Amino acid sequence: MKNKLSILIGALSIASAVGVKAQTAVTDPVGYITVTVNGSASGLSFIAPTLVNKVEFAGATSTTTGTTINFAGTPLTAGAYGPGFYVEVSSGGVPGAWSTIASNTANSIITTTDISTGLAAGATVRIRKHVTVGDFFGATNTAGLKSGDELGKADEVRVLDAVTKKITKIFFYDDGSTKGWFDEDFNDATNVGIPPQQGIFIVRKLAAPLSFVRVGSVKTGPTALPVQPGLNVMAVTRAVGSSFTLGNSELKTTTGGVQSGDESGKADLVRVAQASGALKNYFFYDDGSTKGWYDEDFNEATNVQLKEGTSFVLLRRPATGFVWYVPAEPIAP
Repeated sequence: MKNKLSILIGALSIASAVGVKAQTAVTDPVGYITVTVNGSASGLSFIAPTLVNKVEFAGATSTTTGTTINFAGTPLTAGAYGPGFYVEVSSGGVPGAWSTIASNTANSIITTTDISTGLAAGATVRIRKHVTVGDFFGATNTAGLKSGDELGKADEVRVLDAVTKKITKIFFYDDGSTKGWFDEDFNDATNVGIPPQQGIFIVRKLAAPLSFVRVGSVKTGPTALPVQPGLNVMAVTRAVGSSFTLGNSELKTTTGGVQSGDESGKADLVRVAQASGALKNYFFYDDGSTKGWYDEDFNEATNVQLKEGTSFVLLRRPATGFVWYVPAEPIAP
């Protein structure tokens, strides 16, 4: 997304977007990004939605216990939010922390994971709908991926579950009469959610590349993304790719983040797709005196971009994961 005000195509008033039940009024800048899918000769394409769906509800908490977040009064519609939505902390607690919603009542949200740390009365949260396959690529495949009446004939959208390491394959089915997004077992996949941390990769069956435009809301606060042991495909959640680099990504901090090392074989690897489609390895070098981002050939890599609309592979070597706190999005004045 271009970080010029003229490119921001509007701002949503959340007070009007979510109705009178919202407890606070906030704005959500709207913009667009262009997502590029490589042709088959250039290998896999690592992409991500980057932009998010609009805020459905924003409000201040009253009390929080474990996975239950309570609100004063009855600001919610009972049963309105479930696994297709997530709640994120916007102030108080750990800003950027989020969890998929299990269910809700008129005055509470039940989350699937515990994000209650520091959520005292007055902390604010927001609810958004998860971006789905249909949202990202268009319910009728407006992105233009190659369709087919079986997986082997169509472009494949692949999603790696970082916890189970299972890969789900999705394609746009078209037999001339029936059309839609399905997984390899022919289950409807239109509403399969893409969580905030989730990058995806495309296996393109045609030689020609393609690009499509994704329009959505720009998340202006930080985002807390879980990194699991082993392989992860991490989404780039920042929408100003030219100013988001390894050096300012906070993938490595003074207190944690990726494991460093004095050679790539000892450190966590950040594998970023190049223009050719090949993946290049980067790591945080630390020999006890010199520290910084380098590629596997020891070329300095601080300013390597993590581009909007993309994802990257993160190989986490330790048996424990960590949370990547992606810095807040800068918005042009």
